[in-house]
Amino acid sequence: LRSKIKKGKVATIFGEIEVPKFRENSNVEIIFRSESFDIKRNKNKKNNLVKGKIMAIKEIGQNTMLHLDVRNKNFSKHIHIKISGKFFPPKNKICYISINKKYTFIFNV
Repeated sequence: LRSKIKKGKVATIFGEIEVPKFRENSNVEIIFRSESFDIKRNKNKKNNLVKGKIMAIKEIGQNTMLHLDVRNKNFSKHIHIKISGKFFPPKNKICYISINKKYTFIFNV
């Protein structure tokens, strides 16, 4: 994902991420490792989960590639993510996504 640094943070579909070592107004690219994603079939009120609609699922060895249309109150984006293990909900099913920000990498563009 691409974003711009504002007040030491970048806005993403998964919420804001602090990036204090980058220059204000810099354009950056945000990379999420597959370990950062947690996909749930049901919404948990305790967590800040992002709603996604499953568009396609592809099994790749011991992993699963998900094609998702993801939405929150500020963003709408089509993304592809690889997750460990097998994940077989039906196509067009809604799922809920959270991330572990420690597996996020940010690069100047």
